[in-house]
Amino acid sequence: MWQRIELDGCGVWQVSHWQGYDWLIHSMTEAAWGNLALHVGDDVDAVLRRRERLSRALGAASCSWVLGEQIHGARCRKVDISDAGSGEAEQHSALAGLDGLFTQDRQLLLGALFADCVPLLYVVPNHRIVGIAHAGWRGTAATMASSVVRSMGETLGINPKEIEVGIGPSIGSCCYPVGTDTASHFSADVLSERDGRVHLDLVLANTIQLLESGVRETAIYPAGVCTSCNRSFFSYRRDGSKAGRMAALVLRR
Repeated sequence: MWQRIELDGCGVWQVSHWQGYDWLIHSMTEAAWGNLALHVGDDVDAVLRRRERLSRALGAASCSWVLGEQIHGARCRKVDISDAGSGEAEQHSALAGLDGLFTQDRQLLLGALFADCVPLLYVVPNHRIVGIAHAGWRGTAATMASSVVRSMGETLGINPKEIEVGIGPSIGSCCYPVGTDTASHFSADVLSERDGRVHLDLVLANTIQLLESGVRETAIYPAGVCTSCNRSFFSYRRDGSKAGRMAALVLRR
């Protein structure tokens, strides 16, 4: 449901079904693009150069990035042109307390940063609305996926059946054993036991939330790629604190 393509010599992943939307730009990067986060101790100028290179490769060089603070919560809101540049060049300017963003406005490159957590990209084709969310285990437990669906409905009157969601590369249950405290936040249908340990399926947990929120099953597009198994990606679980961050981005032209 996702496909890998190369831009400027590096890999990105995109939802195959969305290739036909000429008003939409979206991608999730591989590690070859380098670390794209400002909060992991990397050289700021180097990160900004990588972000500029990625924007150019996507055909979005004139567009402003907008990022949330990403606190592993479930808060989201509609953003607009007044939010342009939030989190783009300075970490402290990221939108406080937000893990989810959506917009009707053009030329806003909504972004989020990942190293195993689940990227959720939202598209409402009939209204040309786009959104993005970051869902780690805490955000998933707090129902991040359905929070965006609900907020789109309350703010813009969007019917969940109009929404399409891409679930990007993220850690698979194969590589995600969790402790009893974490497991206690989830239902048995997203947990499994392997080699005496409990494993959590974050993609399935988010999929269930989307379905329960009214998103059509045929409008949910999981990548089916584990960021810990596949060394083309950064993985915090695999590499620890030295892991960089990939970017997932979505834009209405």
